[in-house]
Amino acid sequence: MNIAFVTLRYHPHIGGVEYVVKSVAERLGRMGHDVAVLAGEPKVERPREEVVGDVKAVSKFNECLGVIEIMGRKAYSYMLVSDETNVVLIGTVALEILGFEIDPATGELREARIFLL
Repeated sequence: MNIAFVTLRYHPHIGGVEYVVKSVAERLGRMGHDVAVLAGEPKVERPREEVVGDVKAVSKFNECLGVIEIMGRKAYSYMLVSDETNVVLIGTVALEILGFEIDPATGELREARIFLL
Protein backbone atom coordinates (compact mmCIF):
# COMPACT_ATOMS: atom_id res chain seq x y z
CA MET A 1 0.00 0.00 0.00
CA ASN A 2 1.21 3.56 -0.67
CA ILE A 3 0.85 5.72 2.43
CA ALA A 4 1.63 9.44 2.85
CA PHE A 5 1.78 11.43 6.06
CA VAL A 6 1.59 15.24 5.97
CA THR A 7 3.01 17.00 9.02
CA LEU A 8 4.56 20.36 9.82
CA ARG A 9 7.58 18.78 11.52
CA TYR A 10 9.38 15.45 11.30
CA HIS A 11 12.54 13.80 12.58
CA PRO A 12 15.08 15.08 13.65
CA HIS A 13 12.76 17.64 15.28
CA ILE A 14 11.61 16.55 18.74
CA GLY A 15 7.98 16.51 19.81
CA GLY A 16 4.92 14.34 20.32
CA VAL A 17 3.59 14.53 16.77
CA GLU A 18 7.06 14.05 15.30
CA TYR A 19 7.61 10.94 17.43
CA VAL A 20 4.22 9.37 16.65
CA VAL A 21 4.44 10.02 12.89
CA LYS A 22 8.00 8.64 12.76
CA SER A 23 7.07 5.54 14.81
CA VAL A 24 3.96 4.72 12.79
CA ALA A 25 5.62 5.47 9.43
CA GLU A 26 8.62 3.26 10.24
CA ARG A 27 6.40 0.45 11.50
CA LEU A 28 4.34 0.55 8.29
CA GLY A 29 7.56 0.62 6.25
CA ARG A 30 8.84 -2.50 8.03
CA MET A 31 5.54 -4.18 7.16
CA GLY A 32 6.34 -3.65 3.46
CA HIS A 33 4.28 -0.54 2.71
CA ASP A 34 5.70 2.34 0.66
CA VAL A 35 5.63 5.24 3.09
CA ALA A 36 6.34 8.91 2.36
CA VAL A 37 6.32 11.75 4.85
CA LEU A 38 5.73 15.27 3.52
CA ALA A 39 7.06 17.62 6.18
CA GLY A 40 7.73 21.31 6.64
CA GLU A 41 11.17 22.69 7.32
CA PRO A 42 11.89 26.40 7.88
CA LYS A 43 13.93 28.11 5.15
CA VAL A 44 14.15 25.19 2.71
CA GLU A 45 14.93 26.44 -0.80
CA ARG A 46 13.85 23.27 -2.63
CA PRO A 47 12.14 20.06 -1.58
CA ARG A 48 14.57 17.27 -0.84
CA GLU A 49 14.23 13.57 -0.28
CA GLU A 50 16.07 11.46 2.25
CA VAL A 51 15.65 8.09 3.89
CA VAL A 52 14.84 8.04 7.61
CA GLY A 53 14.57 4.58 9.12
CA ASP A 54 12.25 2.39 7.06
CA VAL A 55 10.54 5.40 5.50
CA LYS A 56 11.55 5.48 1.84
CA ALA A 57 11.18 9.20 1.17
CA VAL A 58 10.88 12.31 3.30
CA SER A 59 10.18 15.48 1.35
CA LYS A 60 10.80 18.75 3.12
CA PHE A 61 8.73 21.76 2.09
CA ASN A 62 8.74 25.38 3.20
CA GLU A 63 6.11 26.04 5.79
CA CYS A 64 4.03 29.16 5.94
CA LEU A 65 0.99 30.58 7.64
CA GLY A 66 -1.65 31.67 5.19
CA VAL A 67 -5.33 32.28 4.71
CA ILE A 68 -7.32 29.44 3.25
CA GLU A 69 -10.82 29.72 1.89
CA ILE A 70 -13.02 26.72 1.27
CA MET A 71 -16.67 27.00 0.28
CA GLY A 72 -16.83 30.63 1.44
CA ARG A 73 -15.23 30.04 4.85
CA LYS A 74 -11.85 31.60 5.68
CA ALA A 75 -9.26 30.81 8.33
CA TYR A 76 -5.52 31.06 9.02
CA SER A 77 -3.68 27.76 8.76
CA TYR A 78 -0.18 26.37 8.35
CA MET A 79 0.60 25.08 4.86
CA LEU A 80 3.49 23.38 3.10
CA VAL A 81 4.58 25.07 -0.13
CA SER A 82 7.33 24.77 -2.74
CA ASP A 83 8.40 26.50 -5.94
CA GLU A 84 9.03 23.00 -7.35
CA THR A 85 5.34 22.04 -7.37
CA ASN A 86 2.00 23.76 -7.82
CA VAL A 87 0.43 21.75 -4.98
CA VAL A 88 -0.25 23.37 -1.61
CA LEU A 89 -0.66 20.86 1.20
CA ILE A 90 -3.01 21.57 4.08
CA GLY A 91 -3.74 19.18 6.92
CA THR A 92 -6.96 17.96 8.46
CA VAL A 93 -6.69 20.59 11.20
CA ALA A 94 -7.29 23.28 8.56
CA LEU A 95 -10.50 21.53 7.56
CA GLU A 96 -11.57 21.19 11.18
CA ILE A 97 -10.97 24.91 11.79
CA LEU A 98 -13.38 25.64 8.95
CA GLY A 99 -15.93 23.08 10.17
CA PHE A 100 -15.37 20.51 7.40
CA GLU A 101 -14.31 16.88 7.22
CA ILE A 102 -13.64 14.32 4.52
CA ASP A 103 -16.33 11.65 4.16
CA PRO A 104 -14.36 8.39 4.51
CA ALA A 105 -16.80 6.48 2.29
CA THR A 106 -16.93 8.91 -0.65
CA GLY A 107 -13.77 11.00 -0.20
CA GLU A 108 -15.86 14.16 -0.56
CA LEU A 109 -15.74 17.29 1.58
CA ARG A 110 -18.71 17.68 3.91
CA GLU A 111 -19.85 19.74 6.88
CA ALA A 112 -18.30 18.30 10.04
CA ARG A 113 -20.52 16.65 12.60
CA ILE A 114 -19.57 18.21 15.92
CA PHE A 115 -20.53 16.56 19.18
CA LEU A 116 -20.20 18.42 22.46
CA LEU A 117 -19.69 16.26 25.53
